Amino acid sequence: MIKLYSPENESELALIKSLFEPEHINYYVLNDHFGTMKVGPKIDLLNVKTIYVSEEDLNFAKDILLDFLENTKNVNKPFMSQY
Repeated sequence: MIKLYSPENESELALIKSLFEPEHINYYVLNDHFGTMKVGPKIDLLNVKTIYVSEEDLNFAKDILLDFLENTKNVNKPFMSQY
């Protein structure tokens, strides 16, 4: 398994999981049921949730993740600028 990404919050993690599962991407979330995303010190091995993917799915997972992150950055932009 190769480290791919540490989501900013639980919602982002849930969305990424929902994108990976239908594509049958093998992934593992370190600290998924133990870690926290609450305010406070973040210690990688203790409480930071990190997504790992299998080596054979790495490139496909990266493509999906980058597309997701690019699209979520543009959420606050208007769809039609003429209105």
